Amino acid sequence: MVDTKKLTAFSNSGQIVIMRKKLICNDVHAKLNIVYYANSIRPLREHLLGFIHICNSNTHYNCYIITNQKSYASVSREIGIKSSSNITVVLETNFINQLKILLSANIILGSPIGFCKQVLRIILLLNKSTIGVKLRAGKVTKPSGFFHKNKTYITNVLKEYLSHKLFKSYTLVTDFLDKYYCIAAYGSCHEALIIHPSPKLMHMREAFSHSSKKTKLLFAPTHRARGEHSPIDDFIVSKNTQAELSRCGWSIAYSCHEHGFISSQLKDANIEIFTGKWDEIRIVITDYSSIGADFTKATGCPTIYFLPKDDKFLKDNNLPQFFKLEVDANIHVSTERELLAALSDLSKNNLPFQDSVEVVSFEPTLYFENLIAKVNQ
Repeated sequence: MVDTKKLTAFSNSGQIVIMRKKLICNDVHAKLNIVYYANSIRPLREHLLGFIHICNSNTHYNCYIITNQKSYASVSREIGIKSSSNITVVLETNFINQLKILLSANIILGSPIGFCKQVLRIILLLNKSTIGVKLRAGKVTKPSGFFHKNKTYITNVLKEYLSHKLFKSYTLVTDFLDKYYCIAAYGSCHEALIIHPSPKLMHMREAFSHSSKKTKLLFAPTHRARGEHSPIDDFIVSKNTQAELSRCGWSIAYSCHEHGFISSQLKDANIEIFTGKWDEIRIVITDYSSIGADFTKATGCPTIYFLPKDDKFLKDNNLPQFFKLEVDANIHVSTERELLAALSDLSKNNLPFQDSVEVVSFEPTLYFENLIAKVNQ
């Protein structure tokens, strides 16, 4: 007889998993119903590909991707490419079908919009066997929230607390540094932050491991005000830089922030825009973007931080200690000459990896069972 008053963690041996005093599954082949709101999650494609990879590795999941009309074709195409048989794509305009799916869901990632969002809240409030999970864009350590405005609003703290306590809402974070950043910057509830690799990190790790021959450098500056460009932009459009990197056997890829822009200089230089092909990337060069921390966490490779002392972003923002800790654990340079030297060393395999970095587990099987176990702890 099962004692449902006791919360039991899931293990590979097939222990019983109990959530909120309610049985979720009693063996590794039990069906879990997972709902994924694609258009509420950023970056859309990387998280989506990670979610598809997880679903393909766990055929005992019933997975539903709810998306809008604009993204329906691209989402369906990605699923077709991956030959996913246990994923169903549902248009968000199909309210009746969406409601049926939500009522049977164990885990809901992301959130719907409009009236359906209120329905979801009611379901999470009343259905004790369903939890909501928020996915962050990345491991942010630059000025944001409190660190950007130097003030904490009690309404934010109260909102985060009630969201967790009433609606069983959880947020995935990368590690302890990420967890305490969210608490300090946004007033997040400690219990609501679960250290568990996001689908985005799972995708990055899976894609990165596919190829051993990587010849591209990914330059990824953080988002800045419209019309303001990063010193990284100036560096990669330089003819001297391009000639030196070409001599070392490197090609350049450029990651544009979702709300950023491509300057005319970059267009004229024929810089390749990054499309998410992590199997081609050898290393990431950034200034303050979270993509660097994500890359290091997913691959175990260091990130190069290019931080010129006269950078306007540096002058306008008081960088939190969280960012400094991230930078100190990697490679940081302040001049173009130092950056070229580091990339030259990298071409000779002289650039050290960060042995102290705890790499994300590459094993996608039992992904959501392990998440449930962490929630139960």
